[in-house]
Amino acid sequence: MAFNKTKPVKNLNRFDFPFVILSLFFIALAGLFFLSAKDLRGANIYISLSFSFVSIIYVLTLFIKNDNKLLGGYFPLPISRSRPLTIFLLVLGGLSFFFFRIIFKIFSPSFNVASLSIPFTATSVGAGQTFSIAFLEQSLPIQLFITSYTASVIETLAYSIGGVLMGAVIGITIFNLLSKEEKSNKISLSKLWFVRLFALGFGTFAFIGSHFLNGTYEGGMYVFAGLFFLISTISMYMLGFYVAYHIGYHFVNNIFVVILVYGFKEVFIGSGWFGALLSVTIGLLFFYLIRNWNNVKADASTWFFETFERFVEFFGFN
Repeated sequence: MAFNKTKPVKNLNRFDFPFVILSLFFIALAGLFFLSAKDLRGANIYISLSFSFVSIIYVLTLFIKNDNKLLGGYFPLPISRSRPLTIFLLVLGGLSFFFFRIIFKIFSPSFNVASLSIPFTATSVGAGQTFSIAFLEQSLPIQLFITSYTASVIETLAYSIGGVLMGAVIGITIFNLLSKEEKSNKISLSKLWFVRLFALGFGTFAFIGSHFLNGTYEGGMYVFAGLFFLISTISMYMLGFYVAYHIGYHFVNNIFVVILVYGFKEVFIGSGWFGALLSVTIGLLFFYLIRNWNNVKADASTWFFETFERFVEFFGFN
């Protein structure tokens, strides 16, 4: 049976991360080790997140060695093997940030959508462990690198994949300990939804907990941040908006936060090497889309119809 590259990965033992995602991850990791060597305290937070994510994935491969239903039955990994689709979703995610910003500005002018998705890179000064404090005294290029190439990639992978899948493992373990169901090759409906709900709740509370590391939110804002993460995670796992889309969204989201502080010209021109790196990254992404438009169009069209079918099934319109 032919494998559809636009669909999520169901077997972790057969899985390789797309080159684009891996490249962004290692760029972020290399930058973190460089900053950690310069005694940038906050870099250690992201290094810990990175190794936690890698460890979680490794443990999962051991856990599902004889039971590949963990990902296939509960949470197919929200990553596509299609490079054209991965790059398309990166760009689409970045562009959609502006769409959501316009929508929120229309219905709630005082609401800042950017503030909901950055647990470790808040622009206001908070507690002593806040990542924002750790880089406030750094140069603008370093601030930009941390908030974009580092935060957008590592936070998305660590929380939306690592946190949720770890929650799935814990949920399966708890259900197996408490349940009297007989072992079967099929996943019961009760176990399926217990594991899904537990995993989503685990990832959401991990995300909310991270916001306590800074002083940006008070009271009900934690609830909004949790809802934001929950909705984005559901869209990732159940509606087809894969991890590349969310990395693209967070990348532009985090860059925009710094633009609000320093201005567009300062970010792209006054930031020196970062402005050049950002311009090259954007240029290469659009160059790839244009040069490989036929492949991009084919995979994106397939993804669009698959996503539409998921929407219909998820909301019960069928």
